[in-house]
Amino acid sequence: MKIMVSACLLGINCKYDGGNNADALVLSLVPGNEIIPVCPERMGGLPTPRVPSEIVGDAVRTRDGRDVTEAFRRGAQQCLELARREKPDLIILQPRSPSCGVSQRYDGTFSGQLTQGSGVTAALLMENGFAVTDAGHLRAYLTAHGLKRNGLSPETVQKAIAFRDERNWKQFHNPKDLAISLSLEAAELLEVFQWSGSDTGADGKMDKIREELADVLNYCILMADVCGLDLDDIVLEKLERNARKYPVELAYGNKAKYTELKREARKKKGKDQ
Repeated sequence: MKIMVSACLLGINCKYDGGNNADALVLSLVPGNEIIPVCPERMGGLPTPRVPSEIVGDAVRTRDGRDVTEAFRRGAQQCLELARREKPDLIILQPRSPSCGVSQRYDGTFSGQLTQGSGVTAALLMENGFAVTDAGHLRAYLTAHGLKRNGLSPETVQKAIAFRDERNWKQFHNPKDLAISLSLEAAELLEVFQWSGSDTGADGKMDKIREELADVLNYCILMADVCGLDLDDIVLEKLERNARKYPVELAYGNKAKYTELKREARKKKGKDQ
């Protein structure tokens, strides 16, 4: 699926304050889909960081009163032209933004209050027939349209638990023994690649990979159930933490640990000053 996304939701630092709005559910869609990041305000020529803006009447104004309507319209038009070229199946935008808010936006008083209405870019994209939602309503949108992330469905999770319960095996399951079993199954997955030398691929190994990976996932389901954890919640929470530790502009194409990335960023900042 081809998806156009507000760049800040992907962890790209393009917010007005120089930060981002990394969203775990949005990030979970990156693998297996073609992602088109956009930031209408930067595309319209506004810098990062920048004075925050809100729609006031028919204009977009900064908190200090400057009219930036043309920059917002210019960015919206560029997003529309890109969408017409790329024909995304879905567009996911940042909620409440004067550019990207889909159903609500800040009310123009710079007080944090919301009002009904769309941002400049969101309105233009919807007027031109594109499927648009915001990050806050994304889960409901995916469910309503039968779209599946690359993950386990609730039905699969329930079948794994039912398999256990039909055999009265839950009495043997506790966090310690499940963690041991999970580690052992992960080792069996690793064994598939033992003595393969420089061959790091999956060719000729896929049957065993499928089998061992299924065992690993099955124990993940069972351990989450015994511990009272929701798999979606814990994975999405972890993605959010990782997005803060590994921002795209620092981690892209770089395998260094986050502590090293921060060190490199501080060195570069020192040289630039």
